[in-house]
Amino acid sequence: MLKWVLLPFDLLNTHLHELFHALATIASGGQVEHIEVYITGAGVTLSRGGFVPLILMSGYLGASLFGASMVMACKTSRAAMIWLRILGGMVLASNILWVRGDIVGFSLGVAWPIVIFFCSSRLKGESILFAAQFLAVQQCLNSVKSLRDLVLLSGSGVTTDAQMLANETHVPAVVWASLWMIVSLFGIGVAMVKINKRIRESTTSPLQD
Repeated sequence: MLKWVLLPFDLLNTHLHELFHALATIASGGQVEHIEVYITGAGVTLSRGGFVPLILMSGYLGASLFGASMVMACKTSRAAMIWLRILGGMVLASNILWVRGDIVGFSLGVAWPIVIFFCSSRLKGESILFAAQFLAVQQCLNSVKSLRDLVLLSGSGVTTDAQMLANETHVPAVVWASLWMIVSLFGIGVAMVKINKRIRESTTSPLQD
């Protein structure tokens, strides 16, 4: 039951992961054919050209560091509104331009922007801050879970981003997966420390003599 409750958040992470592959492809001079997102949480970005190492690294790192950046940036209700609209716009644009795959993956690529834009336009004050921080923290957690799975798969011979980068660079897949995990955990850790400090400061009022 819990798996189905968390599935929309897993698929949001997949949408962002594949979107960052697509953005890296375009940034390095390649072309994106389409993105596939599936109910299992799996995804793939089919592209031509571009700088392959950058494209392969961008998925896990982009998704996790985006979540960390959102956690740190949402300090005010206005910042939360802006970041929610950025998140909703990214998912919607990706879905319109590239996403294919099964009906659940595509449908959630439509449903998430609707929910996110609704929250950004209707919620105010602490409510919108909570919504933005909740989504940001969920994104961080799902990114770490995906990276944990990647590390565990690195020695199995299963085709993953890390394995494909290992084929390109002759550096073992487990090294790439572990490096991405370290970078992501560092970024997320910094974000969590900052938000915890912010919460303490907001709940502690200095005494005035």
